[in-house]
Amino acid sequence: SVRPLMCVNRQGELQIIRKVRGKQKIIKELAKMIDHTILKADATQSDIEKLCEEAKKYNFASVCVNPYWVPLTSALLKNSTVKVCTVIGFPLGATSSESKAYETEIAILQGADEVDMVINVGAMKNNKTDIVENELLRLYKIPPIDFANLRLTKSFESRTNSAKSTTGHFKKTVIRMVS
Repeated sequence: SVRPLMCVNRQGELQIIRKVRGKQKIIKELAKMIDHTILKADATQSDIEKLCEEAKKYNFASVCVNPYWVPLTSALLKNSTVKVCTVIGFPLGATSSESKAYETEIAILQGADEVDMVINVGAMKNNKTDIVENELLRLYKIPPIDFANLRLTKSFESRTNSAKSTTGHFKKTVIRMVS
C-alpha cells in the first residue's frame, strides 16, 4: 500500500515528504535527512573514516564532526553528495563571539559545508538578546554564509519562550554555506 512518508525536518516541523511504496524506499528517503555524527572528544581517525564510509554507503545528508576533523572529513567525502558539518562553540556556547567567528572562518576554509553554532545560552537565559543577535550578525558577515535554518532544542525553547531576534527566531543556529 501507499503510505505518506513523514519526518521532522531541520526546522523541527512535522512534514509529509511524499507518498512512497515499500520499506526500502522509505529507508532511502529517510537516510537523506540524517546527519551522521560523532562529537566525542576521544574520536579517532578510524572512527571518522568509518563514519564517512557509512555516510556514503547510506547516502546520509551530512557527517558532523568536531572542527579538528573537518579537513580529513572533507577529503574523505570529496566527490560524494554527503556534506561536511562541524560545530562551533560546542557544547556550551560560552566562547566569545570573536572565537566563534574565527572558528567558523577556519572551518569553511577547511571544507565545512554546514556549521552548527551553539548560541551564548547564559546571555539568552538572562534576556541579553542583543548579545546573541550581535553574535549571529557577526557570523552572518562571513561569506558564503546563509542563515537557512534557525532552531532551538525543545528544552531550551521552553525556557526562552519569549526571546526572539528581529527575524522572530533565536535558536540553535544551523548555518549552511551558499555555493
